[in-house]
Amino acid sequence: MSQDNIISLESTKTGNRGSTLPMKSELVYKAALVIDDPQKLINLVSKRVRQLNSGRSPLIPTVPSMGAADIALTEIIEGKIKLREIPIIELWSVASQRLQLYHTGAMSTHKDIATNRKAGRDFHIGEKYEAGIELRGTEVKSIRSGKINISDAFARVDKGQLFLYGCDIQPWETAGVWFQHESKRPRRLLLHKREILKLEHASAVKGASLPLLRVYWKNDKVKVEIGIGKGKTHSDQRHDLKEKVELREAAREMARFNQR
Repeated sequence: MSQDNIISLESTKTGNRGSTLPMKSELVYKAALVIDDPQKLINLVSKRVRQLNSGRSPLIPTVPSMGAADIALTEIIEGKIKLREIPIIELWSVASQRLQLYHTGAMSTHKDIATNRKAGRDFHIGEKYEAGIELRGTEVKSIRSGKINISDAFARVDKGQLFLYGCDIQPWETAGVWFQHESKRPRRLLLHKREILKLEHASAVKGASLPLLRVYWKNDKVKVEIGIGKGKTHSDQRHDLKEKVELREAAREMARFNQR
């Protein structure tokens, strides 16, 4: 078996492949005989669904009525994909290395402030970029208090500079009139010139946009992550909804199986 067919439990996100029929209960039961841990089975199916949605070819003969989760379960039953367990000693080694990097300052600390789930619903996200942002003192205080909303935020290149629009940072209550900020004012993002030019060309394509994905702390500084997004069609959004329903059905079937 090739290395590409061995899947580790690193991601549980699903993609955009839809299905015309719900996942069959008998497939869940048979797959549970191969992998008896319910959570590991769900994680493995989710990871494989994501791979199929990203363009990977199925390892078994398929029919049009089979959804991505059905294909993943059948592959597990037939032994086409296996679960790769990470040895404890390997996990300990990785943790020790990261701890050493943290104490030496070689690894920066990250803590999310806000994430934009709406961007993942409305756009196919391609490349992602990390950028600094120009903020006033009152804006930083409001961010520390969690008074920020980025659901409608997006970036746009204007006269060779990249600006963030629609980011709602609420005013700081005790600030004076001269020091107060406007909640949705445009804010300049800090990127290299070559990256700004690349984003300008990418956003010029019809249907493309630069949605704000998340805001987070990095070494006590506020950073933002923007992505090159291509708008999803109604068909894509329906496929996303079907996939979520399909995975929920898998979790329910696993719960019923374990109660027996």
